Amino acid sequence: MASIPRKLELVSLIALQAAIVVSVLALGSVHTVWVSVVLALVTVSLALVFVRARQREQTVRFGTFGLAFLVLAGWSAIQAIPLPSWLIGLISPNNAEMFESSWTAAFNVEAPSVWRTISLDPKTTLDRAMRFCALGFAAIATLNMRKRAMIWRVSFITVLSAAAASVLIGLAHKLTGQVEYYGVYKALIKPGMTTFVSANHAASLLGLGTLMACAGAYRGITNNDKRATAASLLAALVLFTPTIELDSAGATILMVLCLGLFGLVVSPRVTRKQLAAAAGAVVAGAVALLAASRTMPEHPAVLWVTHSLESRLHLVGTTLRTSADYWLVGSGAGSVDRVMKPHFDWNLLVGVRVPTIETEWVEWLLTMGWPISILTFVLIGAYALNFRPEPAESDRRRFFRAYSTAVFAYIICIGALHFPFFALGVSLPMVVALEVGIRQLHHLHGDDETVFPFREFNVRLAVLGLVVAFPVLLFVGFAAFDTGDEVPRPLDEDAAKYWVEHTPGESQIYTALAQQALDKDDVESAARLVDYAAKVEPTPRMHTFKAFILAQAGETQRAIEEYKLVADSHMAYRAATDAGTFFPNVADVADALQTYKPYAWQLASREIRKRKGVLAEIEFASRLVELNGGVAESHELLAEAYLAAKQPEVAELVARYMVIERLKNEAGQGPQGYAIWIKALQAQGQKDEAVALTFEAFKAVPGDPKIQRAVIVINDFNVIKANKDAYEDAVELGCSPPVPDAQRMLCLIAESRVAEAEGDLDAAERPLKVITRRHNNPMEQARFYVRNRQCSKLPKLRAELDDEDPKGAVIEGLVKSCIGGGR
Repeated sequence: MASIPRKLELVSLIALQAAIVVSVLALGSVHTVWVSVVLALVTVSLALVFVRARQREQTVRFGTFGLAFLVLAGWSAIQAIPLPSWLIGLISPNNAEMFESSWTAAFNVEAPSVWRTISLDPKTTLDRAMRFCALGFAAIATLNMRKRAMIWRVSFITVLSAAAASVLIGLAHKLTGQVEYYGVYKALIKPGMTTFVSANHAASLLGLGTLMACAGAYRGITNNDKRATAASLLAALVLFTPTIELDSAGATILMVLCLGLFGLVVSPRVTRKQLAAAAGAVVAGAVALLAASRTMPEHPAVLWVTHSLESRLHLVGTTLRTSADYWLVGSGAGSVDRVMKPHFDWNLLVGVRVPTIETEWVEWLLTMGWPISILTFVLIGAYALNFRPEPAESDRRRFFRAYSTAVFAYIICIGALHFPFFALGVSLPMVVALEVGIRQLHHLHGDDETVFPFREFNVRLAVLGLVVAFPVLLFVGFAAFDTGDEVPRPLDEDAAKYWVEHTPGESQIYTALAQQALDKDDVESAARLVDYAAKVEPTPRMHTFKAFILAQAGETQRAIEEYKLVADSHMAYRAATDAGTFFPNVADVADALQTYKPYAWQLASREIRKRKGVLAEIEFASRLVELNGGVAESHELLAEAYLAAKQPEVAELVARYMVIERLKNEAGQGPQGYAIWIKALQAQGQKDEAVALTFEAFKAVPGDPKIQRAVIVINDFNVIKANKDAYEDAVELGCSPPVPDAQRMLCLIAESRVAEAEGDLDAAERPLKVITRRHNNPMEQARFYVRNRQCSKLPKLRAELDDEDPKGAVIEGLVKSCIGGGR
């Protein structure tokens, strides 16, 4: 019987390690089914800890880290308990108001008195409760395992091995060209270098593994353990290398900073002043970055940092302001994109849904409420008491203090960037890695101020029962609320009532009902429903959908106003393409797109021509000219439309007007109109006039890329020789690096023509050979040989082509022409 407790601890340890492996390899355990598996394993592990403690009559202690997650899990469970409407109105007035306005919008009647939950998304809230429960159970189980050295070694190896296995499986996916994870699961994103769907989550775990491996290498060096040192360094290399492809700069930077923190704390010669100096250096780096954003605002790296920072600060600030509306009891996990969308600046945020705000600590203030969040922050912050140095500290203790400090700092910082507690494949290894470090740092029965003993047998038995029952209750509750992830379409009345009752802020409910009302010719209801949908989700996508519904309902002017709200958003070009479908009258399309960028006008014009014909395109462009007469692009669209209608004379008149009025384009270049004027002359067969105008335009607008291209594409060699200086200037300007891919071959041809005009045939031949080799186009080289009477080189050029290549027959004709012409 004496060996039973030892076997129980071994089984408990195995269950915990299995949970880590499953959490990492099962796509990061972001899906509820795998969360359930992980929760079951850690529940077994913790239950066995209590059983062992009961047999040995030993103390079970709860660390503040584990308690923090259990508080979150318990409160999430409470948020999903149905309560009477009057109580919801008392403790969360904004929750009650959202439900009442949503019910009225959906059904056009007053909201009934029903039992509802504090959470505005109880299903997701219970899912999150299971995740928090798994983390809390794992932290407590790890803290209470007796064999400190064994739990450290086993957990250290498990975390690194699971992370390495994730990388190897991801590499296998890449090498075999898999588009499905493990060949069976197809996610929105193709498999990358790990088993994680999110690159940020993958980089967070690999950063943790790299940090642990580097610490292990240091430990091996100080203990003169060459095998451990080599294995740790190899693990660090294997885990860090894939982060380059994952391109998650935040996780990589944090890992490096925390590794530096480990180095500072582990060194016996580092003083508090030096630590303060290191912190000051980090602050100075942040200030330098801010200064760079002011002095080099257009640099790509600065743009990336400033935009990312601006977006994140906007998300954080909006969350803090919104949390004041739900400060007492919170809005429930999963409700973020249902309560915050009306407060966002959607011209700043490029996205449709906001399932997280990327900063988990701030999100808790909204979803959990201020009292619970503050309590959780206090419990987590209290963990820092573990890292206090002692006067006469051993090398071993200093190492584990440095290790635990670095891992704790990494968890705190990653929590502010990449939402790790949603993905158990990131958070579970983090929690265990931290707890095993603390477990090594302190003796279990020492006088730790950060753990709380439960000595009484009856209390321990009650907690054991709760450990077993709580995960079951969470899963049963989740199943009761589980009606799918998407609002069904068509949406019947009973289903609509259920969705409005439990997730009143879900805009899909009202868009589905609006579409169904429009299908029944209930225009009034459709307009009312889409109005409310745009109120709870005022995103660019929703504004365009609202415009579509309003246009179909005959409320054209309101639809146009909705379109104007999208002009500066990421949806502008997509909206412009769809406008021809939304508005029956093309003049209304022009009114809707009046404030859009000229490229959006081009997209709409092409779509109108494709769907309604060139006459409709002329009508659209004419209306744009009326609205934006001083903008060159509107006139250019009109001239292009007349060219497409085979009316080049009218197009020429429009182009002449642009030149006479010296109209400028969006980039401020002018006068515009020459390029379309040249096209109009060519369409009328006036080749000589078009060539003369081309060189005249080049002198008038030398920086216009359209004119430069018009000069470069001239293929009459006599004209090129006659205007050699202008042609060379156009080539120099139009073909200066960087050259667009679409123009590279054209620039090579131009380079050859310049050299040929100067009589340097060898220099002229070189770029043509590049065209033949890289672009698989030997025709320019062949014509060059014919033009310069180098007929003997043509058969060799023909021999380099396949027998079935149709260009070979053309070159054979050129050979006969060249020889027959005495060349």
